[in-house]
Amino acid sequence: MYGGRVTDDYDKRLLTTFCSFWFTEDTLDESFTFYKGYPQLRYKNKEEYLEEIAKLPDFDDPFVLGLHPNANITIIVHYDSTFIISTHT
Repeated sequence: MYGGRVTDDYDKRLLTTFCSFWFTEDTLDESFTFYKGYPQLRYKNKEEYLEEIAKLPDFDDPFVLGLHPNANITIIVHYDSTFIISTHT
């Protein structure tokens, strides 16, 4: 997907898979959690949502996003490379 658009058959397959997993009756259940420690937020006003969102960690475990733990290594290498390049320009 590019820019949030479905651009080919593979994008369509991926989107269909996500939708079939996340858009079910189970996600409407009060006890449903997206990942351990990430429950659905059910508040009545914006301030309560913002307070709860502020409590979320700054960095998520790769598993939260369905990634392999080694994804952290890739991210760290990328940030290190970006930092080194930016300090030499």
